[in-house]
Formats: sequence, structure tokens, C-alpha cells
Amino acid sequence: MKKNFFCYPFIIKRPKKNSNYRLISLAVVAAVISIAFASCSKKNDPEPIKSLATSVTLEVNPSKPSINFITWNEDYLHAMREKIPAFEKENGIEVTWRLLSEDVVREKVLIDLASGAGEYDLVLTDVWILPEHVHFGYLEPLDEFAKSDPAFKKDFWYPEFLDALTYEGHLYALPTESFGAAMMIRKDLLEKKGISIPKTTDELEATARMLTLDLSGDGKIDLFGAVSRGKAGEEPTIVVSGFAWAYGGSWFEGGASTASEIRTKQAKPSFNSPEFIAGFKKYCDLLRKFGPPGIKDYSWYEIIEHGKKGTAAIILNSDFNVGALDRPSIGMREKYIAALPVKGPARYTQEAFAMGYGINKHSRNKKAAWQFLKFLTGTDFMEDVVKNHATSIAIRSLREGDLYREMHPYKTDDDKFVLEESIRLIDWDYMPKIPEYSVISNMLGTATSEVIAGKKNPKEAMDHLNNSVFKLMKQSGYYN
Repeated sequence: MKKNFFCYPFIIKRPKKNSNYRLISLAVVAAVISIAFASCSKKNDPEPIKSLATSVTLEVNPSKPSINFITWNEDYLHAMREKIPAFEKENGIEVTWRLLSEDVVREKVLIDLASGAGEYDLVLTDVWILPEHVHFGYLEPLDEFAKSDPAFKKDFWYPEFLDALTYEGHLYALPTESFGAAMMIRKDLLEKKGISIPKTTDELEATARMLTLDLSGDGKIDLFGAVSRGKAGEEPTIVVSGFAWAYGGSWFEGGASTASEIRTKQAKPSFNSPEFIAGFKKYCDLLRKFGPPGIKDYSWYEIIEHGKKGTAAIILNSDFNVGALDRPSIGMREKYIAALPVKGPARYTQEAFAMGYGINKHSRNKKAAWQFLKFLTGTDFMEDVVKNHATSIAIRSLREGDLYREMHPYKTDDDKFVLEESIRLIDWDYMPKIPEYSVISNMLGTATSEVIAGKKNPKEAMDHLNNSVFKLMKQSGYYN
């Protein structure tokens, strides 16, 4: 999971009594979801990955409590193979699990949640889509489980990630893959050209310009100064919003970041404010001027592929990218270095994410699901994940442990570890936590892709977006 994990091109709703929305029939939802997720997935991976684990339980013993869940995170595969059998034996809980492709997991989970079938006991959610899941009653609050379980301790997770998975005062998920912003830069080229690591957005642009090069001497650019997300849909939103935030911009007037705050303040969309447009333009210019051909269609997958080849001088803007390139098998440890995100005129740029598993509201095995949830997000399991060079670790003792620091040794000028400081710089208010997030994020991401492609200019794109979001929010009952 390298992006916002529920890639909804739109939400289909209708009015209902005492609520703003209602899902339409499951049959229509399923048909739309199938089309939508196909458009979000990688072109070369349309089919489910065959189950890879010997620990999958195919026939559940009815005398034992059981858990069913699916995932696509291959970083967790070794840990699941090694650790789940021991969990089953120790707790008397049978676990059925499968590793499938990302688009298939999304489709199956969303259909299960929308239908209320309760097939999957644990389901993935994240900081940005959580308000939507809560709005529709998909997730069971975890507060009572936590209060009644003397063995449960919250203090070993970073509070930033627990806060991210808390909505309207209730905790709904425990964090798994979570990260702050960080850049990957070709340190060998910085040293060769005597260039310092950029600290500001203007320095970033200047460095990207200097490192857009024809290394082979054949007259064609083969080293690209800036590589990041540009694909139409939700892909670019998580990072382009962070650039707008760095310039003082926000989605809504006054930086309103919750549904209640937007209603109370009657905060209108502010995508076409001078501040938002300035940061939006800076990001689009970086990719348009210094990115590779076709970057308007780039997802996290294409970003990492450039990193593996060493053809990206600067990779923006997630610390997930560090783990993807730090593996010795990739062979890029001597070329790239991780650095903190750059700062704009107002604030640091952002690309922050917190993913976690929650308990399906319609699960028939909630007590067993709670036990397995603690295991799946806990220290023993995640310690095995760390060994696979994963960087998006939410447990403080592991991220600040010797093994993690040895694998990802990058430091700041004041001798602090980059991937620890990146968490300190997270500001979740840079995007609002609202049920309409997935709709707006797809519109903003698509506008970003269009500007990168040269189809629209930044002001034109943001004026159009601002008008569309105002209509959406008014129809949703936010404004008097």
C-alpha cells in the first residue's frame, strides 16, 4: 500500500431520513466498483495473486473462533507465514487469509462493507478514508475493547498515527503501514556537483533543474530532476495538497479540517486562493519541467521503478519510498540518501499517511478479531516486517531501534534520524477529515494530472475545482 488505499473515483449516494447520504443498491455499487478499481490498478496486474501461504485455513473448525481477512501487502508475507501459525496455536483461533492483488482486495472489501455481509473480520482503512467508513457505519469502535483489555497498551505506537486513526473521539483502527514525508536524492550526484541537499521549495526547484541531465551523452535526458505522483485520480492529492499547504493554502477557508468545523464556520472551498494555487503550481511545474515523459500517468509504482534504475535524481515525497529502495537486492544504497521534506514560505511540505486494520461492524467474531488485530499490529509481528527493510513502521521502539536505524541510517544536519524526524513534522490538518474526501481527492488529483500534461493552467484548474467542490458541499448540507 503505497498511496491512499481506497481509490474511489466517486461515491454513489442518495438522501435518506436523518442523514445526508445513503448507498444505492449493492448490485449497482458492485458494478461501478469493478470498473472504478480496474482503472486504479496497475495495467500489468489485473488478476488476483495466488495465495502464497501454507498457513491459510481452508476449512474452519466450527468449534473454534475464526478470523477471515485478505491483504495485498507483500512486505508482511514472511511475517504472516512465520507468525500466524503460532498465534493460532496460542489463542485457539483459526485464521483464514489470502494475499491478493491490491485492486481485488479493495473491491472485495468495499463490497463486503457496503453489503453488511461481514465476510472479512478485519478490514483496511486509513486516515483519509476513515471518516467515510465511519459515516456509513462500516467499522466497530475499538474503545471498549481497549478499556476492557488489561493487556492492551497504546503507548508503543507513535501517538501521531493513533490520532490519525481516531475520528470524532473514537479509535477505529490500529496502525500498520504509516509514514511521514521524506525525499530520496541521488547523493552521488550532489557530491559530484557540489550541491547541498535542498531545504526549501525554491532550492528544490533549482536542484531539480541542475540534476535533469543527459548522462549518456546521446542528446536525450536520462536523469530526471523530480519524480512523483501525477496519475489522474486520487494519486497526486496526498502530495500536491502538501505543497499547497507549504505555501499557506488549505482545502477550506481558515484551514477548516473537520466536517463540524466546516459547517460551524461556513468555510467555503479555497482551492483557488493565491496561496493554494502557488503551492499547486510549484508541484506541477516540478514534474512538468523536470519529470520524465508520461509523468502525468505516474503512480507510486512508476516512481519506484525509476528509483530502482537510478534515473530519478529526486523522488518526492514519502518515507515509504526509502524502504522500497534501501533493500540490498536493489543495489541503490550507495546512490540515494533520504532527507527531510522541503519547506515552503509558510510550512513544511507534506505527504503523510496512516493505514490500519479495523474490525468490520458486521463481523460475527469481534472478540477473536480484536485478539488478532493486536497481534497483527503488535511488536512481535512488526519486528519481522522491519527485517524486510520496510520503513513505514508505526511502532516507536522498532522505528527507533538499532536494526531499523542500521537499515535506514540517514541523518539530518543536527544528527537526528530522518525517518524519525519525518513523523515529528506531520501535520494532519493539511487535508480535511471529511466523508467527502474520496470524491474531492479524485477531482484534485485529476486536475493535477491535467496541469502537468499542459491541458489546463493552474488557475483555470483550481477555479473549476473550487466551483465543483462548493456545489458538492452545498448539496451535502454543509452551507445554509
